[in-house]
Amino acid sequence: RRTILAALRWARLKGARRAWLQVEASNLPAFGLYRDLGFGEVYRYHYRRPGGG
Repeated sequence: RRTILAALRWARLKGARRAWLQVEASNLPAFGLYRDLGFGEVYRYHYRRPGGG
């Protein structure tokens, strides 16, 4: 949490106005952390894996 907040602070100081990230849907702890920090789901990617159906 502290690392993410520090990175967001640094980005803001450098002029960033938005932050985007990607999280595996199965990574529930990370999903919850980012939600608690104010991030929200915009859309989902669906990756195809070789040999996967």
